[in-house]
Amino acid sequence: MSRNVSPLDHRYADVIQNMSKVFNSERYYKTMWNVEVEYLLYFLEKFAHREVDGDFIRNSCKFDSLVYDEIISEESVTRHDVKAIINVLQNKLIDLEKSQKIEKVSVYVHFGLTSQDIVSLSMSILMSEALEVIDHVVNYTEAILTNLHREVKDVWSLSRTHGQSAVPHLLKDDVYKWRYDVLKFRQRTNNYSVVKFSGAVGNNFAISRLFDIDVRRVAELMDSFVKKFGRFTVSGEEATQTDRWESFCERFSDWNLAISRIISDIQQIWQMCSDGYFKLKVDEGYCGSSAMPHKINPIRFENAEGCLCRCQKDFEFYISKLSKSRMHRDLSDSVVIRMIPETLSYLYLGFSSFVSGLKSLEVNEEKIKDDLEENYQVFSEIVQLHLKMKGDEDAYEESKRVFRGSQMTLYDFKKALKSLNIEYDEIKKFIEL
Repeated sequence: MSRNVSPLDHRYADVIQNMSKVFNSERYYKTMWNVEVEYLLYFLEKFAHREVDGDFIRNSCKFDSLVYDEIISEESVTRHDVKAIINVLQNKLIDLEKSQKIEKVSVYVHFGLTSQDIVSLSMSILMSEALEVIDHVVNYTEAILTNLHREVKDVWSLSRTHGQSAVPHLLKDDVYKWRYDVLKFRQRTNNYSVVKFSGAVGNNFAISRLFDIDVRRVAELMDSFVKKFGRFTVSGEEATQTDRWESFCERFSDWNLAISRIISDIQQIWQMCSDGYFKLKVDEGYCGSSAMPHKINPIRFENAEGCLCRCQKDFEFYISKLSKSRMHRDLSDSVVIRMIPETLSYLYLGFSSFVSGLKSLEVNEEKIKDDLEENYQVFSEIVQLHLKMKGDEDAYEESKRVFRGSQMTLYDFKKALKSLNIEYDEIKKFIEL
């Protein structure tokens, strides 16, 4: 019997499998393990000035499923993930030392660090990898919208202001805005990430004192280390023991603005499906309603909206919680940071659903044209401005008297023009689409 709690683990597992490859328990521990191994070798070279066979140590301490099981077993005792990794890694190195395959280096594992250093860099590495996965689906969304923009470039449509019929516009203008909003989201995914990698209370105190190195030089060396893993830089003098998750919070804040606009776009597309401007392609196995067999619902857009709304609220919570910590350190961020993979998976699912929805759209030009034919009153702006250009000072009021609250076919529109002493041929060239 399945005991999955989250729908991500069963209902949507196939959709988010690319995110699952980044965010899973084994991958998380592997990343922290690799950071510890690489830091040991870096520390021995830069601080302890010891020559060791780095490749031999890497190969001898390679992470695999057996190492993972050992760490999980050890963590059941320590109740501390990083300490469990340290203990297992040290035991492996001690075995190598006892067999005289390496000199004594096990004492330097995690030297001068605190667990937050390992978690901060490891989560930032995983976030960087997740961004690549998310960027791929966002790119695909943009590509689908680019094709749709090309498809509707010559299609005129009624506008809706305050939900009412308004001056016509090209449908491609809507699609361009949707594409623009997705593009703005993409622009908010690529920045340097600040990580905390500076010891017990953020000032590299132990290493600086024990090796008689200026703290600024220690910080420079730590910065060089984290850059080995990607576009990372260490936090400066503002650091304490905890990571302020500055880069995470700033990214979430930027994303929330972009997501708000994308949700609005999805709602507009949903409304256009309701109005009949878009038809939804039929999926033979799909059930729109358990009661009404005729229905084809825009569920992919609704799913996308739900996922992105969930992400917005999560990001607001992360910004509020992770940006502060009691004194130099409290552990309340530890459980919160582990929630982020689920939120990012919903973000990926939201964009994937958006893509599926866009691919199911068919432009209903007949319906769009019919609506234009039945709403000639929207050209009242042209009429009143035409009268003003002829010198009529009461043009607006006169036009309002004739057009306000009406719905006009071309026949009705011509009658309205006659009441304003305007010949249709005067206006025709301005309203032809």
